[in-house]
Amino acid sequence: MTASRQIVRGLRVAVLITFATALVGHLIGSGRGVPQALIYGLRLGPRGQLAVELGYYVAVGMAAAATVAAISLVSNRARHKRRVTRSVRIPVAVTVVLVCFVAPDFAVGGSPVGAYTSRGAYQFVSAPALHPPIVRADVTQPGRLATGYIFIANFYEPSNPATMVGQSGPLILDQRLSPVWFKPVPENDLAGNLSLQIYAGQPVLAWWQGEISDNDVTESGEYVVVDQHYKVVARLQGADGWVLTLHEIVIRGDDAWVTASENVSLNLSRYGGTRDGSVIDSAVQEYNLGTGKLVRTWDALAPLSAVREGMVCLLWPGRLDSE
Repeated sequence: MTASRQIVRGLRVAVLITFATALVGHLIGSGRGVPQALIYGLRLGPRGQLAVELGYYVAVGMAAAATVAAISLVSNRARHKRRVTRSVRIPVAVTVVLVCFVAPDFAVGGSPVGAYTSRGAYQFVSAPALHPPIVRADVTQPGRLATGYIFIANFYEPSNPATMVGQSGPLILDQRLSPVWFKPVPENDLAGNLSLQIYAGQPVLAWWQGEISDNDVTESGEYVVVDQHYKVVARLQGADGWVLTLHEIVIRGDDAWVTASENVSLNLSRYGGTRDGSVIDSAVQEYNLGTGKLVRTWDALAPLSAVREGMVCLLWPGRLDSE
């Protein structure tokens, strides 16, 4: 009877942990907040995917530990004589099982999103820390490329899990595809959308850099603006919970128009979805380059909710006309 109760208790723990892990995966995957009691101690990095994987391994390990504990309690021979030994043996067994499940995640997972290999990239004796990618033209006569400079940024291929060749960062090439200027970003980031803009009457460079998850969700991002001497003159980061995305930046006067996104919890039952659903809301935002403050936002979800209530169209950020 005692052994059966212990086994049942162990199975209950395993079931509870399984449900908790499934809930954590659902919440993080849908962009919703996770209660601290569920995820505390499992998020070892800034990427939600790593937290889910570690949560899975720890949950499975705890379930296995519960099974080990239940089986070890089945034997009741000389219980009063082996009490001290058993009290030491069970924690040791639990620790060993947990280590066996968690160690593989540390051994094989968690590489930065901007991880790269220098093999096949440029190597400079004068600048050994710089490894821009070698770009080749997919034409028979590269010399026929148009005159001028080419603005690009090295970015990983989402459908190809292989490590990038060369560092990520804004890169300027001449018409022979030789690097003219390169600014690597940290390995935790990727760069994109390098463009030439006009700010304060002078030409400037602007690009996006930030972190993208394994499922191609932008988790953090900022726009960097540098002058003709490559000195940073402005940095823009999302405000009010918005995350700036790499899709576009347009500088007009003292302001910059950028794209942004935000994960929003939403009841989708009226649209055929789930009650605890979520969507990735998109927006065009205007920021002041001098102060970095948000000026206005065109929110894609705002006209959606307004149309459902009888509103017709969005004419300008924050302005709606009714029927």
